[in-house]
Amino acid sequence: MSGRHHGSSSSSRSSDDHHYHGHTATSSSSRHHSHHSDDRHDDRHDDRHHHSSHSSSASSPGGSSATAAPAAEKQAVAVKKEQEETATKPKVDEKELAPAPPSAEPLTTTATAVATAAAVKAESAEGNKNGSEEPEAVASATKVPQVSASVTSSASSTVNDAQPITLPEGPTTGKRDAEHSPMTEEAEESVEYAGDAPSESAADSSKPRVTAAIVGSSDQNTTSTTSTSAVLGPPKPPSIKRRKVLAFQSLFLKGIPSAEMYEKSYMHRDVITHIVATQADFVITGSVDGHIKFWKKEPVGIEFVKHFRSHIGPITSLAASKDGLTLVSTSVDKTFKIYDIQTFDMVDLFSLPYVPSTSEWVTKKGKMLAIASTTSPVIYFYDINKVGIDKDTKTALPVAKMSLHSQPVTIIKFNIALGFVASVDRSGLIEFWKPTGDFGFPADAVKFTMKLDTDLFTFSMNKTVPVSLEFSPNGKLFATMGKDRMVRVFNTLTGKIYRTYNESLSVWNAIQKSEEDNPYKLEPIDFGRRIAVEREIDEKEMTPPSNVVFDESGHFVLYPSLIGIKVVNLVSDSIVRVLGKVESSTRFLNIAVFQGKSEGDLALDTRNRNADPDPTIFCCAYKQQRFYLFTTREPTEPDEENIVETGRDVFNERPAEVTKGVTPTSLPSSRLAKAAVIHTTMGDISIKLFPVECPKTVENFTVHSKNGYYNGHTFHRVIKGFMIQTGDPLGDGTGGESIWGTDFEDEFNRSLRHDRPFTVSMANAGPNTNGSQFFITTVAIPRLDNKHTVFGRVTKGQEVVLDIERVKTDRLDRPLADVKIVCVDTLFEEIKDDGH
Repeated sequence: MSGRHHGSSSSSRSSDDHHYHGHTATSSSSRHHSHHSDDRHDDRHDDRHHHSSHSSSASSPGGSSATAAPAAEKQAVAVKKEQEETATKPKVDEKELAPAPPSAEPLTTTATAVATAAAVKAESAEGNKNGSEEPEAVASATKVPQVSASVTSSASSTVNDAQPITLPEGPTTGKRDAEHSPMTEEAEESVEYAGDAPSESAADSSKPRVTAAIVGSSDQNTTSTTSTSAVLGPPKPPSIKRRKVLAFQSLFLKGIPSAEMYEKSYMHRDVITHIVATQADFVITGSVDGHIKFWKKEPVGIEFVKHFRSHIGPITSLAASKDGLTLVSTSVDKTFKIYDIQTFDMVDLFSLPYVPSTSEWVTKKGKMLAIASTTSPVIYFYDINKVGIDKDTKTALPVAKMSLHSQPVTIIKFNIALGFVASVDRSGLIEFWKPTGDFGFPADAVKFTMKLDTDLFTFSMNKTVPVSLEFSPNGKLFATMGKDRMVRVFNTLTGKIYRTYNESLSVWNAIQKSEEDNPYKLEPIDFGRRIAVEREIDEKEMTPPSNVVFDESGHFVLYPSLIGIKVVNLVSDSIVRVLGKVESSTRFLNIAVFQGKSEGDLALDTRNRNADPDPTIFCCAYKQQRFYLFTTREPTEPDEENIVETGRDVFNERPAEVTKGVTPTSLPSSRLAKAAVIHTTMGDISIKLFPVECPKTVENFTVHSKNGYYNGHTFHRVIKGFMIQTGDPLGDGTGGESIWGTDFEDEFNRSLRHDRPFTVSMANAGPNTNGSQFFITTVAIPRLDNKHTVFGRVTKGQEVVLDIERVKTDRLDRPLADVKIVCVDTLFEEIKDDGH
């Protein structure tokens, strides 16, 4: 059958088959040693036939001229015809067969395959005509560079009548069965698989092959390989990193205060610098004058217990033992004193030969006390059950000393859960050590052995120092507030930073300048006031310093910031609450947290075994003689009949400093008017005053009015649809002072808002900068709440206020014609409100 197939030259099909089989046999004969028997018979038959033809022509000595001439002539014609066909035959352009670039329109798979097969057939047929050409040359001309797997497969299906191509399974040897290959080995080896299908070379010929059914469909025209990247279809979407969520967050948040405003505030005689909340339901506060007060946590709120004039100088530290039963206070007067918290009594006092900087109980029970010096890096240890006294200096003798730092120590904190102590010096260096024995490194409590493997050098590298350090309840985290206003939360076991929160002024300035909506962006005036306080804090020694505390679960940290007290979820890394944002005049600093419930005290007749939890945040504030309580309750409306007990700002103490024009012993009724009548050149304005809600502001206004201070003052600033302002003796808005000669603090009250027209309020240049100027609104202006102290309402003469508002003004809002105050009469009886 094979011989008949090659012998018939009239069939184009046979001619093509003759070309492919002939070329395959010729090119493979030098390398392969085994073929099918029919192929060997056909090859021998073709070789003998071809050889005999040439032999007969060569053996003839030329023959007769009649025979030779036509033969030569025919040969010349054949050569010429061959050259013409070669010149006119279209050449195969390698670039047209190459894959289109990514930006170009991709070729149709079937059309490209047909073009490839036709080019291969034409080139192979031409090589078969020219017997003088070497097979290797023909094979070189038929190579197709960089044809993708899909193109090759389609070309194969066209030549082989779309029959499946079965590739031999198992490791290949470079030898391919001719019956299964529609292309020559050289042509196949010249094809490189582009795109997702990698080219198969001798190096990876050991990879197994699989069957590829080529039927012309787009989803089956790619030769499968072991590579997973050849899978067609849209790419797998990138994996999205899910944000961690704290399970039962709402339950944890029930144990944290949630009110936006502080519920109560209580006073000291001087600025409060220290505050401690103990596990024994006591709160202890200390002020810069050395006074200490004990407060008992009740089922709701707190009750004052006892007042100690403990030191004659500022308090440097106030620390309670972990069991909440013992307290120590140290002061610049070189003394430390011990208190029994439950009996709120002072039990011992000792003198020191140095000025203490900080102190800490380094045992669970109040037994061993560590105190650091402000002048040396030494830490001294005292056993309060047996403190020796030096006979010469009359000072306490320590039972041990430790010199682990190179500079004076500023912070000492005991990690009760893991049983070691952390200390910080003035250079920002943090050290861990055991509180017993040789004060060695707690290798059994942490997972690092060298500090170089940790982030404990962060403060030294950033040229800053921590101002506070607190451990979480399980001891596995600790949080610091840096002097650079960075909150850093560390993993205690590894010493690596776990979370950071930047509260620097540059960040707040960026938020303020950002055009995006941000819940923490403030109004420009409010932001300017707050930033001024922050700069003042930076310029002075922060007293008390800001700190970071954990809640009882250890999942949240709380710390004061420019906009209030932030509650941050460490698991989800998100801010969940901001407390006190509306208290724009108060910059909260040192805070302490009480969680759980108190059943009260029998001695105080506040016992309640069924009390509900009352979580409370106690906090100091910058330059404030008060400490503030944030709870889950907003402040209630005060009872005007008993403002001292029902108002949120409790006047439990008289200020210590004797200020100009004021006797601090009492506030007589003659200094607190309940009403006033402002006589102006355009008419009378009657106002109701609020001496209960804002006594200091009303006192200032009353005394100025009685002294004739406001007589002759002009309404120097008038803005239609806003307000009228007066009270400046200079008449330009830059003058005026209080009756004490200095600025005094704001007095905000929840019930006194700029929620209606004809509200009388203090003018100021920022928080706590009240002097003598005041203004009367003509519309409701809620944005002024908690920025300006409301101390009165207009009850009569609203039309006079509106007449003044309508006067003509210049571009600086100054009336062209002066409107003046003639005098102000103060009344000590309430006047009725006419309904406005």
